[in-house]
Amino acid sequence: MRVIDASYAQISEATFRQMIDDGVEGFMQCAVAAPPGRLEVPPHAYDNLAHAHAAGLPFTCYAAIRPGTAGSVAIDMAKVALGDLWSECRFVAVDVEIEGITVEQIWDAIARVRELAQRVKIYTSYHVWVDFLNNPAIFADIHLINAYWDLDPDYDFASLPYGGWTMETLAGEQYTGGTDYFGAQVDFSEFNPEEWEPVESMGPPSVEDLWTRLADVEIWMDVVAPKIDSIGLVPDHTHGKTGKPVRR
Repeated sequence: MRVIDASYAQISEATFRQMIDDGVEGFMQCAVAAPPGRLEVPPHAYDNLAHAHAAGLPFTCYAAIRPGTAGSVAIDMAKVALGDLWSECRFVAVDVEIEGITVEQIWDAIARVRELAQRVKIYTSYHVWVDFLNNPAIFADIHLINAYWDLDPDYDFASLPYGGWTMETLAGEQYTGGTDYFGAQVDFSEFNPEEWEPVESMGPPSVEDLWTRLADVEIWMDVVAPKIDSIGLVPDHTHGKTGKPVRR
């Protein structure tokens, strides 16, 4: 499935229709960017998504997180910026690409996406995940969008795996950056079409579901788990100590 990704480009409905005729099957918009020292919503984010929607192109978004700011802040900014289009996104990706981001910030962003009733994915690269984050594997059940700019529309993840992800949990692979396409600067990706299937409204997760997702986070188990266990919200057969984060 051929997908394009834009951050600051401005794309009209007519241009999206040209792209569809050229074989584009999905559109990703950066809803929150992280330039040095701040988070910001690209000025054309909402309009681009609205134009893609009007053209009949499936769309989604991603939000960048940054050091020193809770991951949930970026997700809340994306939700406000997208307004009525938030629920129309096929999923929401947490964009991890800056040195200094922590595992706790990533968890915070993931939890917020789910609280806001959306499916979540992680958008990152081998360099960022291995060199900046020391290759954590606790997110391996959340499907990955892998940035691998080799200009080849194939899947190279098996040759350079990381993060505990496998080809089965690879949602897609971005293979170009900053390409001029019908007058817009976009990136190109190939995706598994199943990752773009529409879903019904998810609603908030249950207490048991939240517990399972967070079971591998040390601070959760050491500080919060005993309190929740003491009031009887944790299933007896797990006591909050088993299982890995669950993808929705």
